[in-house]
Amino acid sequence: MHVVTNKLATAPHLPAPLFDSERLGQFEATQDQARTTLYEHVGQLVLTLEHGPNSATFRHMLGVAAVMDMAAGDAVDETTRTNMRLAGGLHDIFKILDPVIRELVNNGRPLNEEEFVTVWQHGPLAAEYIQTILDPEKIGANNIAAIATAIYRHHFDPEGDPLSAWLQIADRVHAVLIDPHRTYRAARMGAEGLLMPDGTPKLQEIRQELLHDPSETAFGIPLARIVDLGVALMPQPPDVAVDHNVTL
Repeated sequence: MHVVTNKLATAPHLPAPLFDSERLGQFEATQDQARTTLYEHVGQLVLTLEHGPNSATFRHMLGVAAVMDMAAGDAVDETTRTNMRLAGGLHDIFKILDPVIRELVNNGRPLNEEEFVTVWQHGPLAAEYIQTILDPEKIGANNIAAIATAIYRHHFDPEGDPLSAWLQIADRVHAVLIDPHRTYRAARMGAEGLLMPDGTPKLQEIRQELLHDPSETAFGIPLARIVDLGVALMPQPPDVAVDHNVTL
């Protein structure tokens, strides 16, 4: 057994400094900005999502929005950053609003084929729904179409659409690397060869796991930038042990 220490500052190929209070503070501030953007465009619905029966999904959506925004930074214009915040902040909305999907997502057991198909409808349903709640006078019809397309395509076929590709990778990165309440599993990452024995993340292996093509770009930015940010924001659970012999 090996105790996870996540010694990010000493990991090879990683930009420095990593996992410091300034970076985490920036991420939290970016999540706050994403929430503000959502409130500006969908109003009280934010409160329904935030305080509803599946608030963990809302926190995940804010996290995805923040990852997208923070990884892009000043390399894209403000309109694109707003589209990122809205696409990330609304992409799983039907995991909250639809009672059947919500129950399937939260039941904690493996889904059968029919249930899996039902859950995967959350993307198309969200893509259709957001076109009824976003105001074209406020955000522009073309931007609403871009956001809806990204939400619809990010699970299925993001190729050729930069916002879809950015959303797909940010969704994976937040779920796998960042959110300790959802899916962060040190044992699984260790067993899959994504952590060194001392818990240090293997950046190149994580890139290979989360990206179809580590050299791929969107908006002229390497998608690997999203993964690198996720590694930098990985939680440091001091009491989590990694069993590299575990079979998952």
